[in-house]
Amino acid sequence: MNVLRIAVGPVVGLVVGVVVGALGSVAYWGHRPWGLVVGLVLVLASATMMRAWAGRTALAGQVVGLGAVLVVLSRPGPGGDVLIDLIDLDFATIVALLKSVVVGDVLPFLWVVFSSLLTGADPGVFGWVWVAGSVVTAALVAVAPAVLFSDRPAGLQVHGAELARLGELPGRPAGGGLPAGSADEGPVKPPEDAQAPA
Repeated sequence: MNVLRIAVGPVVGLVVGVVVGALGSVAYWGHRPWGLVVGLVLVLASATMMRAWAGRTALAGQVVGLGAVLVVLSRPGPGGDVLIDLIDLDFATIVALLKSVVVGDVLPFLWVVFSSLLTGADPGVFGWVWVAGSVVTAALVAVAPAVLFSDRPAGLQVHGAELARLGELPGRPAGGGLPAGSADEGPVKPPEDAQAPA
């Protein structure tokens, strides 16, 4: 990976995180419930872009920027208004939610959350789904396998003994190298006896 990309990646990620946090928060607040979906898709797309471009360091920068915006916008402003409205959860409710997630009994909890989202019952539920959904989305991108973000063709991601074994396959030269005309040797040339299309 390019050294400049590694050095600049967290800074670019921070800026992208701030922009995504602001745009997603405005979308979630202004157009419920579909603005929430658009905001989470925006977080997923930008996190994927940061991870593919400069790895986990850029993604970490994005998470810091996104988290900073979410914290600032969930605090009351000078007039007492908040953009990200979070309902107050007492300790017993938090423990019950964590217990349901750990036990694996998430479906009843999700049914209550999504039914309240679709009916528009409490704006604070939207706020928690936006904040938690952003964090979970970025975390899923962070723990996803690196091969999903690689720009190498899938066939070239072979190492060690597997490379030697590939040399035994038909169409491959002995010793595990790539066939003539592969991506490493330039474009594939047509055989000498091939006719030009009419």
